[in-house]
Amino acid sequence: MSVVKELAASVKAGNLITVCSIGIDEYENVTNEIANALLKDEMGGAYITASRPASILSKGIDVGHSEFYFIDMISQNIGGSTSDPRTSYIESPTMLESVILNLDLVMRRLRTKDNFMILDSINNLAIHSNHRILEEFVHVVVNKMKLKEVSSILFSVKEQTPDELTNILKLLSDTFVEGGSK
Repeated sequence: MSVVKELAASVKAGNLITVCSIGIDEYENVTNEIANALLKDEMGGAYITASRPASILSKGIDVGHSEFYFIDMISQNIGGSTSDPRTSYIESPTMLESVILNLDLVMRRLRTKDNFMILDSINNLAIHSNHRILEEFVHVVVNKMKLKEVSSILFSVKEQTPDELTNILKLLSDTFVEGGSK
């Protein structure tokens, strides 16, 4: 079974927290394909990006008229485009509290029955935050989404994730999906 099919099956099975550790070569395709698959199933959602600007991501995700929003932690920091009304722009990837507040706002905006959240990626957040702060952030986001019954997919790059962080993610998840490596 492909990684995207495993992720979609996990969401359809009612697993609220799915962690996907994927090889760098598959990363971009899998993140785009799962967002498209969930939108095609008429789910609404939020895509938190710490890896690529929302303006770039939106070219690979068929947003159309769906209930879908980005929370972009990259664009404002690097001087990218910050004019998309479907995107909340966070000043810096270190401002994790702002991500939580914006995620709450986006989730309240969604009018769809079933919703999802994608976090792309744990590794990029680890560049900007120390281990304990990142762990606390992930715990808060995961538990908030569980309480709201929002299916969440947290991505990590297999080659860049230390075993300690992988073990924490496995403990937090209902399902752990592992993709190929290099």
